[in-house]
Amino acid sequence: MHVGEPIEPSTSLTFLSSGTSKGATEEPFLSKSSKLVELPEPETTPISLEKQELLSAHGTDVMEKKGKMSILETEIEIVPSQPIEEGTSKQAAVEPMSVTVLPSGKDEIEIGPTGSQLLLEVSTYSNRSIERTSLEIFEYMNDVTARRIGFHGSDEIGRTSVLKALISNPKIKDLFDVVIWVTVSRNWSTRKVQDEVLRQLPLSPEDFNTDFEIAGKLLQVLRSQRFLLILDDVWEPIDLNAAGIPDPALKKGCKMIFSTRFQNVCHVMGADREVQMEGLLPEEAWKLFQKLVGEIIDSPNIQNFARAIVQKCHGLPLLIIVTGRALAKENDALAWMHASKEFSLCSTHGIYGYEALIQKLKLSYDRLEGPDMKSCFLYCALFPEDQEISIDELVDYWIQEGLVARNRPDSHKRGSDIVDFLLGASLLQSVQVGLSIKMHNLIRDLASRILSLEVEGHQFLCGSYSKK
Repeated sequence: MHVGEPIEPSTSLTFLSSGTSKGATEEPFLSKSSKLVELPEPETTPISLEKQELLSAHGTDVMEKKGKMSILETEIEIVPSQPIEEGTSKQAAVEPMSVTVLPSGKDEIEIGPTGSQLLLEVSTYSNRSIERTSLEIFEYMNDVTARRIGFHGSDEIGRTSVLKALISNPKIKDLFDVVIWVTVSRNWSTRKVQDEVLRQLPLSPEDFNTDFEIAGKLLQVLRSQRFLLILDDVWEPIDLNAAGIPDPALKKGCKMIFSTRFQNVCHVMGADREVQMEGLLPEEAWKLFQKLVGEIIDSPNIQNFARAIVQKCHGLPLLIIVTGRALAKENDALAWMHASKEFSLCSTHGIYGYEALIQKLKLSYDRLEGPDMKSCFLYCALFPEDQEISIDELVDYWIQEGLVARNRPDSHKRGSDIVDFLLGASLLQSVQVGLSIKMHNLIRDLASRILSLEVEGHQFLCGSYSKK
């Protein structure tokens, strides 16, 4: 999809009015009976149970300031911005932006530039895990018995980043005649896989009428080459024979690496070797969270809650980054206690794995300010998975749908500021040197899950996408 081409969302959406009611709930939002609600402001009177619990836990006085439990006299003003987009050079990266929402009653988003030092430090901690795993996979490149390498782990750990790091190794080019990369995704088809392989050989799909003809041509071409086939984001077993891809086990010098979030896919596709993507080490995770949150994390009234949250992130970089940015300006110890409790609810209610990850990511959505910000975020999930969306076109859609008031003289600026805020929160990713955005698969799953919930008699509608 080119930036200049028109993009249409794949389905329509009904959004809530701004008068959404509020109420607290202890049930995870993934429960079928749960309602999507915003937690009320925590009780801050001197006799509240939560405050007693907080004071008991820390054994220290907590300041009262303007009805809030403030740890510092001034709030942190800089929200860390999005990481540099993978595959782009540091020189080409657009200067990141940070966003500060003004106090209630100020209908404006202030934007100011941030330095690049924080981005480099964030990337350093994430890259350590990526480098460890890519080196483990590379060791199998010279192993003649390892022809099919299965690589599994959570989407948000960085499987794609590991594979990009692997093929950037200059030694890879010496081992293979051609490296073919296919992003399979959830809504795949044999023809889509074939078309992507043809494009990289290069051959034109228009030269063939049927999948069978394409399969024959691919077999003919690939049998004469030492190829490395990378299948990224595989959701279910793929019949390589039907696609026309020779079995690497029968062709000397050929290998296939496929990444998946499901370990059983590795088994069914006959992996000779399996590599599990590991998250950050505990100390790496804590240092990354510290960089994102800032000095506020060192407060004795906050640090214990922060450490509990990081522990519940289980070394997953995306969850650490999104959560850190959501809490970066928060100096209210009660808010930190609420966040820590929310992260603990999953195990309390017997929710683990992928479902628990989505539940924890929801903290970043809950902390978005205003119904327009939340509605604009959810709208992005209506585009197909991995779709790159022009920022200008996206803002136009928001205005046309009434998510950003069209009668405002600065409606387009307001929409652009919302994009910058969502980028700064790592809920959107910048691509095309800042001209377009896309949504990480897990963030999109979060938004799709929220869209499917009934709220006050309304139903968010999110259609499924065809494989064809």
